[in-house]
Amino acid sequence: MEEHDLPDWPEALSAVTEPELKELRRFVSQVERLARCSFFQPRDETLKMSGEQGKPEMEMQHTTAPEEALLAVVTIFRQIHTGHWRGSAGRAISILKQSAYARDSDDGRKLIALLKYHQKRHREIAKADGGFQLTHQTPDETKILRFGDIIDILFNGDYLHWDEGKAAIIEVWPPGILQFQLTGALMDFRNSYWVLANCVKRCLQEPALTAGAVGSAAR
Repeated sequence: MEEHDLPDWPEALSAVTEPELKELRRFVSQVERLARCSFFQPRDETLKMSGEQGKPEMEMQHTTAPEEALLAVVTIFRQIHTGHWRGSAGRAISILKQSAYARDSDDGRKLIALLKYHQKRHREIAKADGGFQLTHQTPDETKILRFGDIIDILFNGDYLHWDEGKAAIIEVWPPGILQFQLTGALMDFRNSYWVLANCVKRCLQEPALTAGAVGSAAR
């Protein structure tokens, strides 16, 4: 959905605080920064596997992004993706939902339904596997590694933190396998966050959202 396709909500919103407006604008600017990252430039990516799926005996041909491009996108993505962080996608949705609930109008209920759709879409991406299932064997179960798991494992086992348990999972796989899945996850989330950012930009154009904004603490 492009910005010009978004519906009008003339009576959807009530005023939010100045700090909340800053969060909404920050979310939009961060999504635009994410979309400009060189990490997302088209590359030839192919993957070949030999042996049983999910086993480490694999052959792979994969053109990866330079490490500096990957780390740059991880830094920006984390700020958008971490739901309780100020300026994140989760906070943007929460602020607009509270504003619409406070207005208590038909337009507001339509906006709330759209925002709930975005939340649902983000959960769906986290549970996706990109059509290429990786499994992790533990003493108790065999777990399919979903996009949300891949992000957690790589971010907290290598890129941003060093959790030894997650680092051990990374070591099981040949270089590039988890990164290949991470690329798909980041691209799907980027596309979804871009649509949400257009929605937020549209809401920021509504005078009712900004009317009388004061510098009180974020909700």
